[in-house]
Amino acid sequence: MRFLASLSFLALLPLHSQVYSSMTGGERAKFYVQDTFRLRSFLISGPAVAAMRTWQDRPVEWEGTWEGFGKRYASRVAINTISNTTEIGLGAIWKEDPRYFPKATGKFSRRIGEAARQAVLSRYANGNYYFGAAKAAGMVAGSFTQKLYMPESVISNRDCTVRIGGYYAGRFVSNLFEEFRPQIRKIFRRK
Repeated sequence: MRFLASLSFLALLPLHSQVYSSMTGGERAKFYVQDTFRLRSFLISGPAVAAMRTWQDRPVEWEGTWEGFGKRYASRVAINTISNTTEIGLGAIWKEDPRYFPKATGKFSRRIGEAARQAVLSRYANGNYYFGAAKAAGMVAGSFTQKLYMPESVISNRDCTVRIGGYYAGRFVSNLFEEFRPQIRKIFRRK
């Protein structure tokens, strides 16, 4: 938590000008369904994480078999659902917006900085960015829920803390994808 508190300086970085309107309940529900059950989670990140953990044989109790892969994949889907449900639910109460707002133009380094900043911060109903408390709560809930069903080798508090760091890294990568999506599409359309 000390690490997260030290990132509060990110809120002081200049904001790009952008008209903002807070999410309605319907927009929040739609976002939840799309983010939790999107194909990218089921067909790309879920299998990729399960494959990597199967290759690493982590947790070792689940073995490097197809059955072990299936357990890892199911765990990834369940934790993603728990994290998103917590984030969206608390975000609705606290008026925290879970969406990423791309900078879309400007220096490459500033756009990367924006992706990093929004991995930690969230926009609130007043349009300003603050520490993403619901985002953090979702990551903590997802990580520590795993203590209920994961094997002994991966349920220490240290393991849970490392997973939270992994969630923030994953959020950053996802934000990068959103930030540079138009350029990525142009590259693939040329071919």
